[in-house]
Amino acid sequence: MQFKSNTPLYSYEVQKEGGEDVLYLNYLGAPIVASLSDSPQVMERVVESLIENPNVSRVVLVQQKNYNYDFEETSMLLEIAQLYVYLLKQEKILSREKLITNCEQFFSYRYNELFTFLYLLKQDPISAHSELKKLIIRAKIELEKVEVSCRLDQKNYIVFLEKLFEMVGESKIMKKVASYLDGYQKGTR
Repeated sequence: MQFKSNTPLYSYEVQKEGGEDVLYLNYLGAPIVASLSDSPQVMERVVESLIENPNVSRVVLVQQKNYNYDFEETSMLLEIAQLYVYLLKQEKILSREKLITNCEQFFSYRYNELFTFLYLLKQDPISAHSELKKLIIRAKIELEKVEVSCRLDQKNYIVFLEKLFEMVGESKIMKKVASYLDGYQKGTR
């Protein structure tokens, strides 16, 4: 596929080819290499495009060299896009009801933690999973420090984080990389 010279950078088109929908993203003239494995920004843009186009079965990042992602790779990305939408729309993980029960002082801190997690989920699901693990550890440590009246609230938050951790951990991409995670450091992709 060829984008016209006046096509805006990072715009996309979905075309039917051989009975499947193919998402083409324009990276012609981009200041970065259009590679999911090298760039969190590219991954985020692809996941956002898949949120808008959930029936896509292949992704092609158009640059001087095209970067093609087959059905298996695209299905892993689609699963992350669907998980993102599910967490935001169905689970409403940023809602007051999900984040606190009776201790209002925790809301903004927890909101920021989970907002950062959601943002990271689109850019780097492996880092997002790792970050959730850290949040759970921090929340368990905090459980011993909070006032008695807020302990139940903190326990509920820990259970909530563990549920999110399990959901991300069950994704295809996490299962595929699980054996490589020993010694993982955020940002090493």
